[in-house]
This record gives sequence, structure tokens and C-alpha cells, in this order.
Amino acid sequence: MNERNIITGIGSVPFRMPASALKYAIKEHDVPYCPEMYKIGETLEAIAEKGTLLCAEEFKRSVYGADLAIVPLPGPVVMWQRKICELEQAPLKVYAAAKNFLSCLDVGKAIILLSEPGLGEFDDYPPMMDELSSELPDALVAVHACGVTDLEKLMNTVKCVSYNAHLHFDITQHKEAYADFRERGGIIIWGIEGIKDVKDFRSGDMISWTCGLGTYTPDFAWDVKYMLDRTADELLRK
Repeated sequence: MNERNIITGIGSVPFRMPASALKYAIKEHDVPYCPEMYKIGETLEAIAEKGTLLCAEEFKRSVYGADLAIVPLPGPVVMWQRKICELEQAPLKVYAAAKNFLSCLDVGKAIILLSEPGLGEFDDYPPMMDELSSELPDALVAVHACGVTDLEKLMNTVKCVSYNAHLHFDITQHKEAYADFRERGGIIIWGIEGIKDVKDFRSGDMISWTCGLGTYTPDFAWDVKYMLDRTADELLRK
């Protein structure tokens, strides 16, 4: 694995074959992530119903011994919002999927990255995230919020925040919450379209495209990778 742990991805990729998806998500990124095969129907709903990802087992074998790896899964709120299950059942479904994925995943640290595109429409999620974090002590529970959300509340809830830093306002403007988040060792995965979107990069932070790449083309995904490489190099020079 690369010594530089800056570039990663959110989940979905624009490839139709597992081998191509795994090559892109593992070998081309500093921090490998399990790819979601969106082009062949692996949506958030499908993943939630199955409780796993198509590439999960090959991913586990491929990242054996890595320092860090990202496991993208649907979060409890989106499961409820898309009527996959009742709200009371959602945390248990997430827990079961995470435990299943973590079994035989031999890496230094796993980040369970919960996709929550509609988090801004639901206020009462902190207890669910707290419960998941306490029940998954061997992993870092993170949230990816690509839609409009209360970033201050999110920083007060989880230790790793992934968000669209290109479209949404500067997370550092929540001065008190941001300072407290960083003092607690908080990590940000900056979803970017260029270096200007990265407001305060710190050790442990990562960069990615603003959201999943499943709706794009493979050529676009490689353009994104090139942009992330250039941005990472520039961040390291600072």
C-alpha cells in the first residue's frame, strides 16, 4: 500500500466488471475502499437488502495488511427514508452488515463510512450513531453527507465527517464545533473538485471526489483520479 494516505473514494464506481472496479478503488487510491457496482444495480437499496457488497470478499483479500481501508455502507437514516426497513430496525441492519464485512478484514484500521444523503431532513440521528460507534469499537464509524446537512451537529456526533466541500459552505466556519471536533482527533474526508475546496487539511484527513462516481463514465473517473493526485501533491508541499 502507498505511504501517502490522502486519496480515497466514497463508494460507487462507473465500472461494470468487478476486476476493473477493484483495480480502480484499491490500486489507484492511497486509502482503498470497497467499490459499489452501481452500473449493474448495486444501489444503496440493494446493498441494504443484501447486507453486503458484491466485491466484499475479493476486497478483503486484496487489502490484507493495509494500514487503513474504507467500507462504504448505507446508513440507518437512508434505510428508513427509502423504506427499506422501519427506523427502529435500521441500526441493527447497519450493525449486522458492518460486522459481516469486518469479519476477516485484516487491516490496521477500518472506517465504516455510512452514506446519508438525506441527513439534513432528519434531526434525531445522533443516538443511533453513538450506539453504532460503541457497538463497533474495532472500527471508526464515519458519515458521508453529500446533501445539505447540519455540519455542526454532525461534527458533534461522529469522529470522521465526509462531505461535499465544493457545493456546501466552509465547515471551518462553525468555529466552536470545528475546534472541538479537531481537539477530539476529528478527521475530515474533503469531497472536492479542486484544491480550493480544501479549507484546512490536517494530518489524518483525506480527499475524495464530492460523492460516488457511479453515475459517471470510466474516463471521468480517471480524470478525477488525476485531479486528486495533483491536489494531494500540492497539499504535501504546503
